[in-house]
Amino acid sequence: MSVSVKLTLPHFLEVAQGHQLWGDDDKLIIGISAGPDSVALAHLAFCTKQLAGLAHVNYHLRGEESEMDEQLVHKLGRRWQVPVYVKYSSHEEVTSLSGHSLQMAARTVRYSWWESLIHDGRGTKVLTGHQADDQIETILMHWIRGTGLAGWSGIPIRRDFICRPLLSFSRDQILDYLSEHNLPFRWDRSNENDQYLRNRIRHHVVPELKSIQSGLTDLVHQQSQDAQMALCAADSAVNQLAQKILHVEGSIWRIQLSPLQQVPWASYALYRWLQPMGFSRSQIMSIHDLSEDAHGQAFQSSEWEAVVDRGILICRPHPDSIKRAIYQEISAIEHIILCQTGRMTMERSEGFTPSDPADRNRVVFDAHQLQFPLTLRSWQPGDRMRPYGMSGTKKIKDILIDDKTSPYQKQETLVLQNGQDNEIIWLIGHRFSQSVQPDPDTKNMVILTWIPNTD
Repeated sequence: MSVSVKLTLPHFLEVAQGHQLWGDDDKLIIGISAGPDSVALAHLAFCTKQLAGLAHVNYHLRGEESEMDEQLVHKLGRRWQVPVYVKYSSHEEVTSLSGHSLQMAARTVRYSWWESLIHDGRGTKVLTGHQADDQIETILMHWIRGTGLAGWSGIPIRRDFICRPLLSFSRDQILDYLSEHNLPFRWDRSNENDQYLRNRIRHHVVPELKSIQSGLTDLVHQQSQDAQMALCAADSAVNQLAQKILHVEGSIWRIQLSPLQQVPWASYALYRWLQPMGFSRSQIMSIHDLSEDAHGQAFQSSEWEAVVDRGILICRPHPDSIKRAIYQEISAIEHIILCQTGRMTMERSEGFTPSDPADRNRVVFDAHQLQFPLTLRSWQPGDRMRPYGMSGTKKIKDILIDDKTSPYQKQETLVLQNGQDNEIIWLIGHRFSQSVQPDPDTKNMVILTWIPNTD
């Protein structure tokens, strides 16, 4: 669909159906900031009669303005008679994500929380208000920083449970829609600050480009779709190759170099596999240029290391980076905890729901038995716990041995420790403790979900 088409409900549904973004039975949650894009999106979703809730994050970064944003979201929820879910995130939580800009750290908090809402059954899809002008800015940012085919693809219209149906409509079309339907919204004044690269591109670069090419929005929209199709084809070939030469065990990757070097696009395959680990383009090209009998060469990124062993490239998380990063105190319920190996969500629940021993990444605890602050940390030699179903305690080391945990998986294993008594109540991914389990009379519970990184 051309970006020049007016934003209406029929055209909105045409985009959704054309890209198969959701079905008739899906429940739509809107990631809403109170800005124009997300308010228009929420109203369109309401008109589909599939709106299941509004999800707003209050970062407390803009003082009274943050509170007014939240108030408007609650007002819209009452008007449309849908639940409003609010995640309160402190400045400390956002800035604690080392290696992230403020905007990227806030995005990480937001997306992790949305995933927990889907996991808990509040909805089946999350819709965000990214639109065509955001796409232009994103692609230009990728180009300035240096990018490959993935960068030219820009923002995908769908990824997992996230859908972005407004990518086919411009900012001006969205403002026209808001005016036509008399919808209130709020401006985020931080978008006026040229301290951020995106804002400098929005205010100075894009207007100049549009003065040269009046059809820039349509042009970029089409080119990003072409790049996405090319990327899909290229990644399909990479995935087929991976099935033959790449073997993954836990967090350890083993890549056979000899068959890799026989394909003409080997450097692209290496880039797709190694760039998310933080390896630079020059490092990836050095690996690509190794001879078939290479042995002993080593490469390091900030969090990963790659070693060549008899023609096999072995990649694993750097042990020092894992152990240094993972020791975090959790001061309250409904907190999202993020670290290099994954993230954990916590949410209150009413009504008896026992833990399922078969689901090793989700537990239910009696809220009154939790002593804050809890501690999420790497396990240590000598750690013991009282696993569910056992009368006594057992060494963490022995549990990991029983579960046939590889040496590198052990390095990533975390425990959750209860407040003042320092009791280990969860060996994440393995066992939970008997002592904090709810019983049928328990009124208040806390559901904890561990979501391991899959990159």
